[in-house]
Amino acid sequence: MLNELAPAEFDFTRDGVKLHCHVQGQGAPLLLLHGITDSGLCWGRTADALAQRYLVYALDLRGHGASDAPPSGYTYADNAADALALLRARGHANAIVLGHSFGARVGMTLAAQFPEAVTKLILEDPPLFDAPAAASPQALARERFAWFDWLRALRKMSRTELCAQCQAESPRWSDVECAAWAESKAQVSPRLWESGGIDMTGAWRVELEKIICPTLLVYGDAERGSLINLTLAEQVVARLARGQAAHVANAGHSIHRDEYAAFMAEVNAFLQTT
Repeated sequence: MLNELAPAEFDFTRDGVKLHCHVQGQGAPLLLLHGITDSGLCWGRTADALAQRYLVYALDLRGHGASDAPPSGYTYADNAADALALLRARGHANAIVLGHSFGARVGMTLAAQFPEAVTKLILEDPPLFDAPAAASPQALARERFAWFDWLRALRKMSRTELCAQCQAESPRWSDVECAAWAESKAQVSPRLWESGGIDMTGAWRVELEKIICPTLLVYGDAERGSLINLTLAEQVVARLARGQAAHVANAGHSIHRDEYAAFMAEVNAFLQTT
């Protein structure tokens, strides 16, 4: 007999692009959207814990993991449409959505553009960036290419070297999470930094004001790398119709891996009481 709680994988397509997804658990659907250069497997302990109560989908965003890397289509809106296509392909009218970093911004876009598709939204340290008003497309392309310098350097290392670096720099992450992080860095497509690649700008203030579902913003310590601080968190909550924020101390940008227990406590409290 098939173990419904055991992790499985499947592919689906949207507009000819093959997208890969990991699924485990049973219950109401909960969609996980990973950060830039990660993959669905990078949710590790978080996915395992949530699968005790939910049917958890961990999507490999386009250009990441085992999903296709088309020549274009890397905006938040493109990725949100992929997420919606996943829910429709599996017969779900809506889902709880938890996104980390870039995935959190995708979740914001999904909830803003398709409010009926998101019942609850959890944003883990989203990048709320404003594009320079006078920046040309060429300048933004150069900036995008330069941003990925760190990744191109990592890709010269072996999986063993990458895992060792992860364990040294992030000792609170599990071994499984470090292994998934290392593998994801090798899987990321160069399409992300090439012409037509990933776009990390957008009208985030407008999107926040369109989100009607209960929303939790989780952020860490700015001095440890969190993109959100108290001042910005207050601005975010003020623009949300039903928003709240939770600060997790001693965490950086990847809160679910840096402070797993504290992160899950905030997530579970939000899911159980809202």
